Amino acid sequence: MRILTFLFLFLSTSVLADVAVVTYNMAQLKKNGLDLVACTSRRASLQVDAIFKDPASPIYTSKDFILLIQESWTKKSFEALKSEALKQSFTIYPTDYQNVKDTGQLIITNLRPIEIQTIPFSRDKYAKKGIIYARLSLTNNKSIGVMNVHTTYSDKMGFSDEQRTHFQEVAQAVETLKPRTDYFVVGGDFNAGPDMAYKVVNFDAVDLIWNDGMMLPMWNQEMRLLESVGVTWDETNNMLVKIPPLILRLVNTYKNGYAGWDMKDSTLDHIFIPKATIVSRHEIVFDKKVKMNCGKRDDEDGLVHLSDHYGVMAVIVTK
Repeated sequence: MRILTFLFLFLSTSVLADVAVVTYNMAQLKKNGLDLVACTSRRASLQVDAIFKDPASPIYTSKDFILLIQESWTKKSFEALKSEALKQSFTIYPTDYQNVKDTGQLIITNLRPIEIQTIPFSRDKYAKKGIIYARLSLTNNKSIGVMNVHTTYSDKMGFSDEQRTHFQEVAQAVETLKPRTDYFVVGGDFNAGPDMAYKVVNFDAVDLIWNDGMMLPMWNQEMRLLESVGVTWDETNNMLVKIPPLILRLVNTYKNGYAGWDMKDSTLDHIFIPKATIVSRHEIVFDKKVKMNCGKRDDEDGLVHLSDHYGVMAVIVTK
């Protein structure tokens, strides 16, 4: 009886609560009216439906959620995300497209924000990406901090100084922001990973880019990488990756001598957590196909993936 009483008191004072953290690169990008990822406009409403209207959406996995979005660069995708988020009384940041069009990054959550800020990288040749940081209130009077990260990439020639700088600035932000909260998560598209593979490699990509560039500084901040649960850049099965738009194939053929993207199957999207944090669930999300008229990118069943990236979810246990 004493044991049962102890268990009852323990559980009543240490209630476990889960927060689902999801990172997702939507590949909503047009340049001069051209799709840089196929079927940009047609995918937007279907992606929003998959996020908000599908009962199986990862944002409904737990009572609370934090959604980290990258590459919502088009106004159509941003406005659709904002409309659905506000309908459900979720917080979305930024709220103005002018603050998103050059970064493509958003945070959407049902938790109450205490603080939200954008931290741009010191340099970015192709855009104005960086970090969105949010400190959010949990129902147990504790807080969780989350960083939405989107770094640039290194090509087949070597580890770019710009990506190295982005990794360093991510680690510096972790050092500053992690002490402010009880729980802490870093998620996003790092354009690198432990299994990254280029079509043409002139250097040891994994050691130089990932192990030395990202893992070492994150390890120094006592952050651990959640082990891969599957590739998020899927050249083998994802036709948006396998058959990119004609303009990109022509440019890369001219520059690199081959059509398509630089990378083969790789895990580019990741979630980092402090070493002591407990995770109850970790999986690839938004990897289902949908019916969509997308040229020759349909499979034998007429289905296409929603983005050239898959998402990643981690359910963080808090108490």
